[in-house]
Amino acid sequence: MTNKEIVENNLELVRTCVECQFSGKKDKKYKDDVFQDVCVYLLDYNNDKLNDACANNHLNALITKVIRNQIFSRSSKFWRQYERWEQRTEDISEVIDKENAD
Repeated sequence: MTNKEIVENNLELVRTCVECQFSGKKDKKYKDDVFQDVCVYLLDYNNDKLNDACANNHLNALITKVIRNQIFSRSSKFWRQYERWEQRTEDISEVIDKENAD
């Protein structure tokens, strides 16, 4: 199967895995972005490895690994795009709040 066919056939699995990984996070506003990033990642993934994961029923584990790496790794595309800037805006907000409190 091609990567596109595998992703199309398993969209609900990807969505469920993203939902599970975001269930413990307070901020869920980037959930859809992570879903799309994971789909793009899987489309670009090595076809032999992806087919092997499907054949051995390891696709769920592969998807979960990709999501966790996207969310928690500071070198991931997701972190560079969203989390890094989110942390900076929170820091600036805290500084402004402290200045206003004085």
